Amino acid sequence: MASIREIARLAGVAPSTVSRALRNAPSISPATRERIRLVADAHQYSTDHWVQRLTVGRSRTIGVILPEVTTSFYARVLRGILEATRAANYHVLTVETHSQLLHTYRAIQSLVEQRVDAVLIANEHPDPIPLEAIQLLRKHGIVPIGLDSTPFSAPVDSVSTDENQLAETIVSYLMALGHRSIAFVGLVPSDRLFSRGEAMARIMRAHGLQTSNFVDTNTKDYRAFDAVHAWKQLLHAHSRPTAVITWEDRIAAKFVQSAAAQGIGIPQHMSVIGCANMEFAELLVPSLTTVEQHPEEIGRRAFALAQQRKGQGDGLPIQTITIPVSLVERASCHRPYIMHPSR
Repeated sequence: MASIREIARLAGVAPSTVSRALRNAPSISPATRERIRLVADAHQYSTDHWVQRLTVGRSRTIGVILPEVTTSFYARVLRGILEATRAANYHVLTVETHSQLLHTYRAIQSLVEQRVDAVLIANEHPDPIPLEAIQLLRKHGIVPIGLDSTPFSAPVDSVSTDENQLAETIVSYLMALGHRSIAFVGLVPSDRLFSRGEAMARIMRAHGLQTSNFVDTNTKDYRAFDAVHAWKQLLHAHSRPTAVITWEDRIAAKFVQSAAAQGIGIPQHMSVIGCANMEFAELLVPSLTTVEQHPEEIGRRAFALAQQRKGQGDGLPIQTITIPVSLVERASCHRPYIMHPSR
C-alpha cells in the first residue's frame, strides 16, 4: 500500500493536501479531490481507513525512537512494545538515531508528519531532548513518553528502571558476601546519562560505605572504554576495592577480559557485577553476575501509559513509572579474598 507521501508525489500536491482531500475539507477543489482519490485508489491506498484516522485524530500508530535496535537491551524494549501493540491492533514505526540529538529531532518531525498517536523515546546522549521537540509533539496532540531515564529539557511521562532498587539490590548483595570496599565504574563524567551513579553513591552512603572509588570512563560509548586504565586506578587506590559495580554488562565484559590479560583473577582477586543481563553475560568466563532490568516490561508499560495519556488530554500530573529489577547470580562475584595481586 502506498504512503501518503507517495500519493502526494503522484498527484502533484503536498501531503497536507492529500490529508485534507481525503477528509473532504472544503478548502480543496472538487477536481483536486477527485484526482487525489483516483491516485489513492489506483495504488491501493485505503482511503476509508485514513479518513477515519484523520477525522477522529487517532492513527493507531506509535512511533518508537531508539539509540540502537541491535543492542539487546533496546531490542528487548522494542519486543515488549511490539507485543503490546500487536495485542491492541496498533502499528509501530521505529527509528534508530545512534543517540544523535539532530537525528532524534528529525525523527520526531517525521513521526509528527505521519500523525502518530505517541512517541516513545530512548536516547543515550548526555544532553536532554530539546524543549522544541517536546513542544512540537504536544502541539500536534502527540504523547511523548521517555524510556529508561532518557533526559528531557521539560517534564514528560516516563517508564524506567528503578535505579534506587537496582543500587540497593547490588550493594546489599555484595555486602552480604562481605565486601566493604566497593567501586563503581560509570560511563560518562558525573554519570549524567543516567541516575545510576547517583543512586549507587546514595545507597552506599546509607549503608556506611565510602564512595571514593567511583571512576568515570569519560566516554558515552562503551567501545572507547579503557579497561586497563580503569584497573590501574582501582588497584592503586588508597582503599583498594574488593568488588566493582559496572554501569552495564558491556563495561563489565571489558573489565573481565582485561583482568584475564593482566593476570587478575575474577572473582579471586576482585568481584565484578554488571547491569542489564545482556545475552553474552552467561557466556563470559567467569559467567557474569548481573541485574535483570526487564526491558520488555518497560516497553509494555510505556505503550500502556501512552494509551492512557492519549485519552486523558493535557494538564494532568506527570507520571514516572519505575520497573523493579532482579539479581542474576553467576560466577563473577565471591566473598572477598585476603590475597590481592601485587600491582
